[in-house]
Amino acid sequence: MDHAGGVVYDLGTHLLDQAYVLFGMPKSVTAIFSNQRNDGEAEPDSITVMLGYGAGGALVTAKAGVICVETEQLRYWVRGTKGSFKKFHLDIQEDQLKAGLKPGDKGFGIENDDSSGKLVVLEGDKPKSSIFKNVEPKTYAALYDGFAKAIEGGGDSAVPVKASEARDVLKIIEAARESAKTGKTVTF
Repeated sequence: MDHAGGVVYDLGTHLLDQAYVLFGMPKSVTAIFSNQRNDGEAEPDSITVMLGYGAGGALVTAKAGVICVETEQLRYWVRGTKGSFKKFHLDIQEDQLKAGLKPGDKGFGIENDDSSGKLVVLEGDKPKSSIFKNVEPKTYAALYDGFAKAIEGGGDSAVPVKASEARDVLKIIEAARESAKTGKTVTF
């Protein structure tokens, strides 16, 4: 039985969901899955998924892997003809929970300024760099609160993720699995 679990259904789900929220449903999916640790596991520990949005549209690359020695992990890199944005570091909430902070504690979910993103935009014909400070995010507690309200009958507006969005992201994941298995691009 061939399962494409591992990093695909762990971090990969979140990365592909973020791409879907930002760019919508792609027209094509091309993926490469690998077990770089070569640890005998059938599940991939490294994925590269390219989402194509048609002629003249965006090309989004989502990558996740366990092998990467860095002092700062690149989280997002959005590049365009008039600017780019780079953000390092993962969501701080998990590390804060491990350190004993709890949702609702002062500072929970808030990154320090060293974790701010870098925005570069063209001013005339010259790139200008600036720091894009972090904003106070919704915490995991807000997500779970919305989920509880939805279960209690709060209607579609209380549901943190609509069923149609979850369905579309699962279609992208299944297309990525098929692409990785066949070595071919899957189109919708």
